[in-house]
Amino acid sequence: MIGGAFLLLVLGYVKYYTVDKETAMAHLGLIGCCLTIISYGAPLASMFHVIRSKSTESMSFLLSSANFVVGLEWTMYGYLLRDYNVEVPNMIGTFLSAIQVSLFLKYPSRAVRPKLGRVSTM
Repeated sequence: MIGGAFLLLVLGYVKYYTVDKETAMAHLGLIGCCLTIISYGAPLASMFHVIRSKSTESMSFLLSSANFVVGLEWTMYGYLLRDYNVEVPNMIGTFLSAIQVSLFLKYPSRAVRPKLGRVSTM
């Protein structure tokens, strides 16, 4: 719901308040860059919990590693296109994802072990 309202505001701004197409494209590129960086950095919200508990149980390894690989691919693609709106935010995202993956190396997830109890015999 909030995302839809944000999208309508951005599209209304571009349609009715920008002077020319180049300005609109620059503003949309900046908004896209900011949202990309925020989405890459979102899993780092649990970083302080991970460091405090010394366990990455609250983080998803698949999400962090996929973010790293995809960010690296988009960074290379942006470099080939010479498009800074693609290259720069994904480069930052790759760096943030590398931090997330390094947390898994430093603080491995603790395996949940079942409690062994005494078996009663009757």
